[in-house]
Formats: sequence, C-alpha cells, structure tokens
Amino acid sequence: MAIRITTSKDNKATTIRVEGRLNAEAVPDLQREVKLASALLRLDLSGLISADAEGIKELRDLSAKGAELRGASAYIRELVDATST
Repeated sequence: MAIRITTSKDNKATTIRVEGRLNAEAVPDLQREVKLASALLRLDLSGLISADAEGIKELRDLSAKGAELRGASAYIRELVDATST
C-alpha cells in the first residue's frame, strides 16, 4: 500500500485518516484534502506505516498550524516532534 487518505466530517471537525506510506509523491494528495477541511482538523495517523522527509515536514507544518495529530506511532511522533538542525 502506497497511501490511502480518507476524510470524514462531523459538526465540529474534519478527520483525515492517513494509511500507508506518506512520501513526497503523496503529500499533494494530503494537501488537497486539508484544503477542503473545516477549521478544526484532526489527522488520524494510526495507519501510517512510514513517512519520508517531505511527509514528516508536511505533518510538522500541519501540526504547527493547529492540526491535531492522533494515533501516530512513537517513531512517527518522534520524527514530527524533532526540531530541525
């Protein structure tokens, strides 16, 4: 599985579920879904297997803009939370 992105909405938020591998080729697909999302954005990363540098940068940017990251593995969370040197 390369990437699967699904979106669900309720009255309060948009949840985008990311499954598979978030790489540079898949980042535009995620960005497209984010543009359609409501102000309160949740990213369900419980199915995310891996992410390359571009994928991590996108998750980091979305988090900095207020997106709530849920279900990320400890490894993915560590990469997103790491500061760039």
